[in-house]
Amino acid sequence: MKKGLLGVAILLFFLKGPAYAGAPFACGEQLKYRATWNFIPVGEASLEVQEMENIEGNPFYHFVASTKCSIFLFSLFYELESKIESLVRPNNFVPVRYIAYIKNGKRYRQDTVLYDQGNHRATWKHFRLGKSLEEHHEEKVMDIPPDVQDPLSSFYYLRSNLQDKKLEAGDVLSIPVNADRKNWEIKIKVLSKETRRFQGKSRKVLIVEPEAWFQATFFRKGKMIVWLTDDEKKIPLYIQAKVPFGIAILSLATKLD
Repeated sequence: MKKGLLGVAILLFFLKGPAYAGAPFACGEQLKYRATWNFIPVGEASLEVQEMENIEGNPFYHFVASTKCSIFLFSLFYELESKIESLVRPNNFVPVRYIAYIKNGKRYRQDTVLYDQGNHRATWKHFRLGKSLEEHHEEKVMDIPPDVQDPLSSFYYLRSNLQDKKLEAGDVLSIPVNADRKNWEIKIKVLSKETRRFQGKSRKVLIVEPEAWFQATFFRKGKMIVWLTDDEKKIPLYIQAKVPFGIAILSLATKLD
């Protein structure tokens, strides 16, 4: 999948349906973000936990992320318009299908990954429509490590696995991720636990630094710092990335309690 889906910020927390016991999110949860580049508004992004998807009698989490850019220059750092979806088994939290739709002007591409977690295999299918409207198709079968995540499911996997951990500065978490036709061991380093002002209130936050995880999912380039609420939900409040020609920021826009 092409590196370049931006996405994470605003919290609109709706409880339209139950999540599985212990999950830090519920069906109907929406996280919406506003994006700035050097403090100039450049677009918006959202993350959503949709209603459970039923396939052959089995329930699946249905995660959706979408982005839209309002300034062409910023497409150097993320796609102009994109949407990604992930279907995840709730009992062991592994993805079974990942789809990315990316539109850049007249160009369009779709990447689909089907995960056979039991046999540790994944099938990547690629379709793109070029500027001159010519079609391209590719397919590749690859080996994957046990319990591998996709770029979107890894975000919710991280939230779920941070719930009960007592983390301290210097701790490092690892997540196996399959992205861009490759397998990655993504590391998330805990920088600090602090109290920061956000939306006019002092809040306990967990500050982490993902290595490649967000780069594979949202930004193409740049070092990233993420603030998460230091509670059971681990909601990202603020994301800052150093990118060429400046700083890109995603910030939660909806008021928290």
